[in-house]
Amino acid sequence: MIATQGQGTARPRPASLTHRHLDWIAALLIAAVGATLGVLTLRQAGYLFFYQNFTPEVVYAGCGLGFGHPGAVSDVLKEFILVRAREFDCQALGAAAAIGPPGLFARLQLYLAYAVGALWHPPRLTYAELWPLVAVATGAYAAGAFVLLRLFFPLVLALVGGGVLAASPVALSLVTSFRDYSKAPFFVWTLVFVILTMRAGSLRGALGWGMLAGLAIGIGVGFRGDVIILAPIGVLALLVAPGLRALARRGAGAAAMVAMMMLSAWPILSVTGSGAAGSLVLQGLSEPFRSYLAIEPAVYGLGDRYSDELSLSSIAAAERPLHPEWDNRESPPYYGVSQAMRYSGTNMVRWLPYFLGDLATQGLKSAAWITAFPVLVATDRTGLDPGGPVRNGPAASRYLAFFYDALGNVWLVPLAIAGLAVFFWREMAIRPNEALGVAVIFALVLAFPVVQFSVRHVFHLEFVWVTSILALFAAPSDGGGLKRVGRRFAAFAAGAVALVAITYGALLLYQQQALRGELEGLLAAPRAPVAADWRVETVEERRRGVFTVPVPPRHRDVVAARLDSMTDAMPTMGLQWDVRAAADRLVLTLQNCPAGDYVAQVGYATADNVWQPFDHDLRASVARGSKGSVTFLLPAFYRPTQHLATIAVDPLPQGCEATLERSEGRSVLPPLLTASLPTGWRDMWLLRGFGGFPTSP
Repeated sequence: MIATQGQGTARPRPASLTHRHLDWIAALLIAAVGATLGVLTLRQAGYLFFYQNFTPEVVYAGCGLGFGHPGAVSDVLKEFILVRAREFDCQALGAAAAIGPPGLFARLQLYLAYAVGALWHPPRLTYAELWPLVAVATGAYAAGAFVLLRLFFPLVLALVGGGVLAASPVALSLVTSFRDYSKAPFFVWTLVFVILTMRAGSLRGALGWGMLAGLAIGIGVGFRGDVIILAPIGVLALLVAPGLRALARRGAGAAAMVAMMMLSAWPILSVTGSGAAGSLVLQGLSEPFRSYLAIEPAVYGLGDRYSDELSLSSIAAAERPLHPEWDNRESPPYYGVSQAMRYSGTNMVRWLPYFLGDLATQGLKSAAWITAFPVLVATDRTGLDPGGPVRNGPAASRYLAFFYDALGNVWLVPLAIAGLAVFFWREMAIRPNEALGVAVIFALVLAFPVVQFSVRHVFHLEFVWVTSILALFAAPSDGGGLKRVGRRFAAFAAGAVALVAITYGALLLYQQQALRGELEGLLAAPRAPVAADWRVETVEERRRGVFTVPVPPRHRDVVAARLDSMTDAMPTMGLQWDVRAAADRLVLTLQNCPAGDYVAQVGYATADNVWQPFDHDLRASVARGSKGSVTFLLPAFYRPTQHLATIAVDPLPQGCEATLERSEGRSVLPPLLTASLPTGWRDMWLLRGFGGFPTSP
């Protein structure tokens, strides 16, 4: 008790605030900032998008009709779940709406669906009602980012870094894309708990922190499935231990993490038959992602667009002949996925070895961009992302836009990379027993975005660039320790760089040899002429040739068959459950052509309800001062909604001859592969170049 004056007892002096108290105050302050900005962003935008167009179950649950799928989505409901209307009257569903079990997509993001359904109540649903969910997510992310930084830096630096991440114009602009945003708090808190597991001095502590890490992963998987990548990352980091006793303790923590993750995520993990990893990797190597990473193009391509229909058609065309009962074994709508998804992994195993060098290039470039994140999201680059525009949120999300603009210059790239090196140097000096484990965490979280590099997939890794910059500010106060381990760190860093360089070089050389051999075999295989009509026409005084390609008899059944899942109804249907496609690999040869640039314009005949048309152009050049040939490799896809119809050669100078043939050879290369091979292509590098770091297109 505190005595009052006149009782003869001195008033005790208030205790000073400890570092732990200050940390709690700072974390709560940062959480409040994040939550406030998140809610303001929601209020100004007026909507949240969490793939409710694939999960109408949340609307039925919010209206008190049960958590189930209606089987068909009414027009008035489409307006709401496609975010064209901001509120919904539950009476529009009818008093006794018949619903079935929840669909596959809702089961894959079950906890997110439950959270939304719990906040919506009849008679009217609005997106503004979801502000508590946004407040918790943005506040938890901001606080988690601060705590993560506080594990490595003094309070003041961690507070500054946490404030930057809480008010990030990139992260806040993604609040309205809530399914993508929702992984962020689970991601950073999992890293916090994994590092605390690593630091635990007792078995009890390791088990406790490990269980919290597993719980964060397990619940996060129910919001956004890719959070599960942290399970193997966490296990590997924890098993890098300095001695048997530490290994036993951390190993127990890793086991507790995995067990708790399995338990808490079981309703999602028990959903079978939903894998699509191979199709995601194939899409991630397509041209839009290559261009966004500023990687130099090669003479070949793995898809000219970011398209589910293109990638899944390619997989189906390759796998369908291997499975005669394909058409009869596809899934029902809403409750399953196509075999094109389920077989995408085994399909990938066959073709990916020919592009390991490109995959490594993409991984290294992804890591560099993330380390210098403000350069990636420089103002002139915001419209290049295949996943959609970035930094385009309302005013509440743009308070730090000026700061990101100031940093979004190419000089930040070497500075941030140097800062990351200093960070690891500090860790070796201050916490040598966990330095290697932390390095494993950073290396792996920087590597996994290689699958599909988009800001919406990597924004939660902003702590990396903030860590790099803060390390430069913290280094002067750690000069003695840095000097003490300087030689050891230099040797370690040199060894790591050498290992990466040797591995990278080996992968590049392997791809060069393997891909050249596969392309040579493909071009040497027997060919059959394509029964196409050929005409030469002049358009605006420019001569060009056009092949009109009929549907081959062997593919007429798939073109004339009933529609599969990939139609213009996909925006409210969910995952593709039925994919039917066939493909030929065509060889278009131009001979005796004068120097210049040539374009093969590939056109598709489409049905009225086509979803993602395959029309595209291929370009090649004949060097000046010579006459040469150009060989185009291109796919001819045949689907119920579209099929190859024309190939135009533009221009077609006098004397230039065009030949169209079908390759009869078998190849493991994806059917969607295209190539523009000039004379002498065998002496060219069959690789994508690393490229630079442009701040504008």
